Amino acid sequence: MDCYRRALVLTREVSSSSTEAGVLIGIGNLENVLGEKQKALEDLNHALTIWRTVHVRKGEATTLNSIGIAYDDLGDPKDALDYYLQALTIQHEIGNSGGEATALSNNMGLVYSDLKDYQKALESLTEALRIRQSESGGGGGDTGSTLNNIGDVYDDLGDRQKALEYHLRALPLAIAAADPLREALVFRSLMLNLKANQPAMAIFYGKQAVNMAQQVRGNIQGMDRKLQSSFPSSKLAHYHDLANLLIDQGRLPEAEEVIDLMKQQQLNEFTRDETKEATRPASLSAEEQKLEDAYEGATKDLIANYAAWSALDAKKDLTDSEKAQLKDLEAQVQQRSRKFEDLLDHLDTVLQAAEKQKLDRARDDIPGLADLVSKLDKQTVVLYTLVTEDRYRVIVIREDHALVERSTAIKSSDLSRLVVQFVDLLSHPGDTKQLTEVSAKLFSVLVAHTVRKRYAFHQNKCLRSQVLVKPGAWLRNPRYHDHMYR
Repeated sequence: MDCYRRALVLTREVSSSSTEAGVLIGIGNLENVLGEKQKALEDLNHALTIWRTVHVRKGEATTLNSIGIAYDDLGDPKDALDYYLQALTIQHEIGNSGGEATALSNNMGLVYSDLKDYQKALESLTEALRIRQSESGGGGGDTGSTLNNIGDVYDDLGDRQKALEYHLRALPLAIAAADPLREALVFRSLMLNLKANQPAMAIFYGKQAVNMAQQVRGNIQGMDRKLQSSFPSSKLAHYHDLANLLIDQGRLPEAEEVIDLMKQQQLNEFTRDETKEATRPASLSAEEQKLEDAYEGATKDLIANYAAWSALDAKKDLTDSEKAQLKDLEAQVQQRSRKFEDLLDHLDTVLQAAEKQKLDRARDDIPGLADLVSKLDKQTVVLYTLVTEDRYRVIVIREDHALVERSTAIKSSDLSRLVVQFVDLLSHPGDTKQLTEVSAKLFSVLVAHTVRKRYAFHQNKCLRSQVLVKPGAWLRNPRYHDHMYR
């Protein structure tokens, strides 16, 4: 970001409008990736004004595309679609098939999917795949992203097997592109696809997704601290989905670790060492590590074959010898793809068999958990919280190292409204009866179901992301509220 800012100053000094607009696009795209959506829109709209002033239509289309992405990330698919259609119209007019493919695939197709118009989504993405394969010879990271997006649509339609085929085709291309965020998206798609029928394998993929995101977090340590802190929230789904799946499978120590990684600020307060701890990868068991090594070896072979085939397929006017070589490489790719799928089935079998032993060992394997429990006494519990779309979930850790999961059925939007109402009543004292009613509701959701006896509330004691409570008084009695809130 510092380099972009310095470049922006230089372009303005030499009065180069086109270069300035290009730099603003780079700044806006980076801000959007790191979660600074409003700043991104400001810089991108500035770039759009410049392109229109100097009548550079290709730059205008590129910027419209980026603005659409920002609106899509803000949860406004209709506005996003409007910008994508503007960009697509210009791409058609200037004959830019590459830009057209980008607008169709990563953008318009995804928005149609968000709007649940799956037929239009598949039409857009399939056309984009055709264009990208014709331009890249069937390979490339963009082709991998398109394949994964098509898989996501089939997942939404409930066709898990067809979706899995597309995700597995996307994976070696994403890995070959050496882009960890692109890899993370494919790994997350595989996790969601397999979680119902192959949960152990889904968790393996989920850990890969989280570790790719952690790798990027480590690589941005030198950036602006505000942008650093915004990055986890922009990739929160990777952590959130994995933690939720681990809880579903009863693998609570591992879920605790992922929640720790997700809650960067709370972890930093505990460790005082953000660089070392906040960016560490999610732990793999010995079995998972062995399987990861085998998995990486098989993927490397598949990528090598695919790269050789793609390079030859992209050539024009092949000789007879090259045509024969291409046919042989295509057969090798298909063979290695089948072997790769067989390996995945084997990995799932091994992971399922090792799951019980891994769970028994997890309390000692997870970094920091044993140290955390050693600090507890009989009057203290640690609560690790996770809010899903329709449930509030808590992992309860006691001083005897017992981990249990509790949950309350409540929509995340309803819980948010309840918290906002509680804070508002604390901030504007007056109606004690209403405050008591709201606090009692909040207590019943957050705390009541997690404890079976009274625990002391230590106001100044903080262990990681724990909540230490005295359930009999602090939310039920208004005289504790103002003191606790401060």
